[in-house]
Amino acid sequence: MKKLISVIIGVSLLIMSVPFSVSASGGDKVNVRIEGISECLYDGDFILASGTAYTVGDVIDAIDKGSDALTVSGLSNGFITDINGDMSGHFGGWDGWLYRVNNVEASVGINDFTVKSGDEIVLFYGDPYGVGMQYPVADTSKLSEGILKFTSTDSVFDGNDMKTSVNPVADMTVNWETNGKILTLKTNADGVVKIPADSLTAGKHKVSVSKTAENGLPLVLRMPAGYSVTVAAAVTATTTTASSTTATGSTTNKNSNDAPKTGVNMPFAGVVTVVALGCVLIARKKND
Repeated sequence: MKKLISVIIGVSLLIMSVPFSVSASGGDKVNVRIEGISECLYDGDFILASGTAYTVGDVIDAIDKGSDALTVSGLSNGFITDINGDMSGHFGGWDGWLYRVNNVEASVGINDFTVKSGDEIVLFYGDPYGVGMQYPVADTSKLSEGILKFTSTDSVFDGNDMKTSVNPVADMTVNWETNGKILTLKTNADGVVKIPADSLTAGKHKVSVSKTAENGLPLVLRMPAGYSVTVAAAVTATTTTASSTTATGSTTNKNSNDAPKTGVNMPFAGVVTVVALGCVLIARKKND
């Protein structure tokens, strides 16, 4: 009996020592992407252990501890201040680390948002309520005509409340890849780029986007590295003539370094957490 008890205790201790990121039955997992100031710092899946509740903070902490290529600061205090040297307040404003889940702004802090299997978590650096920031979504409904449009659901503070509206993403750089060759375009005032006929070939095309202020502050949230759109074979032949005279998109008079008018300056000082209709400012530091 004593031996049996000893075995049971030993097995129990072994189970307790297993990290909580072990594989779960059914393959429950979340995807995590971390977009720094100038590049993607991390993109991968995190396995959820069966029977364990995880917050966004728990997931990020586990990834940080399990990755030699990632260093996250501030989690113990409930907000992120630095990831791989990209420190909040780097640009002297309310810029810092924020997060979205399933492309929706979160309304609580990272230690209060409980994740579920299939969630897509994106941590990113920006200043949406100061300089401004947009979250491009591609509209491919007219791709057969060579038209690719980008819009963003933006939050605007009108002095009393936060309101949302869907706006075009203007003056944004768009890279369109065809057979290994990259065509660089710029969205016009309507958030549109026009793909030339010779680049509108059937199949998948990788698409990446970028827009920064003059000082390098991101003004749009980059898309995942593997993001692509598909041109159907059936429509390519019928659109070649119509697209052959299409320009590659006109640019606006707006300075490419201007931020989208979706932000609001916040007269606070110190490190704060801001909750506004879903978007949580994880760490925002106002420099003197």
